Amino acid sequence: MKLAISLLLSASFAHLASSECITPNGLDKLETGVYEGIKGALFSGEGPPYLFLPLAEPFIAQLIKAETPIQFRLAQIHGSTVYHTAAKYHPTALDIWGNDVNRYCIDHVNESYLRIHEAVATALTFYYSAVTLVPSSKPYLDPVMNMFGLHASLLESNDGPSSPWGIARFVVQEMASTVINDGWNADGKLANDFNTLPYSDFSIVGANGVGYSAYKVDYNLKQTGNYKFWPWQPLEESDGLGYFTKQEHVTPFAGFTTRLYGMDREFYNAVTAPGPPRE
Repeated sequence: MKLAISLLLSASFAHLASSECITPNGLDKLETGVYEGIKGALFSGEGPPYLFLPLAEPFIAQLIKAETPIQFRLAQIHGSTVYHTAAKYHPTALDIWGNDVNRYCIDHVNESYLRIHEAVATALTFYYSAVTLVPSSKPYLDPVMNMFGLHASLLESNDGPSSPWGIARFVVQEMASTVINDGWNADGKLANDFNTLPYSDFSIVGANGVGYSAYKVDYNLKQTGNYKFWPWQPLEESDGLGYFTKQEHVTPFAGFTTRLYGMDREFYNAVTAPGPPRE
């Protein structure tokens, strides 16, 4: 069923990858009272300016459980995904790929309807992206969505991208398929075919012959591979009760294999941070 929906959405967008706009619709399928409730929350001044804002706190609470580099990755993907949906309602904003396609028609659509459509679409995009990236956030986000009458079951509809849930589903799935090969080894399959460990270190040689060698800790301070000039050593930690651990690494490959967003490799390599002050 999910595959069929995905194929249907792909087909829906195949002929829309142009400057043609999409007429927003679908809000009539919301449960009785939900449309008016959301309208009241948005226009009364008593509710949040953006419907997805109440989702932020419980999502961040789960996100920060990840190691810092992984937090950055997930936050970047999540923020870009929500923006990708929001940009489709703006008359001039480009999407995250720098394209001007699949924009919603806004000239002949009731302003309040369009705003509610955008609010629902961005909230569903926020939710679906969050639970895709950080599954542990789902039980904390579901009650917030239910409070607005926006149940996760909306995302299972086969409605096309003219509906808020159709565009949310398409955008999140599009981003997921894009970042699966972003060099972070998020599924662990760059290191092992079986018994995979997400974000584990790995060795690889690219099509251009340039390779990356996994970091190997040498307690005699002799680093290997890409790290022979980077004398990093694992930190020993204790729970205070006699249990000691050493962190081998946290995504040591990130600076070598991961994809950059918003800048090219030359610009990234040209940027340096000043060294620590010397006494």
